[in-house]
Amino acid sequence: MILTSTQSGAGESIKRGVTQMNTASILLLNLRNLVRHIGGNDEGADMAEYALVLVLIAVVAIAAVTTVGTQVTAAFCGVVGGLGGAC
Repeated sequence: MILTSTQSGAGESIKRGVTQMNTASILLLNLRNLVRHIGGNDEGADMAEYALVLVLIAVVAIAAVTTVGTQVTAAFCGVVGGLGGAC
């Protein structure tokens, strides 16, 4: 678009038009950047995946410790019983 004017007083109208175009361009660029930022941001998804993995590891660790703990208690009770004590 070529902005020229041969009429008197039209210069102010052209300046207003340019200012409005600049404002609209800035708004569109900001909107585009916002959409790119929201669409390209995988940090939240990564954090959720890490949290799920951490929860899974914690559940497996608790189950393993509970199972091993029961077996260790049974083994110590066997030793204590063999020594004549009560478990």
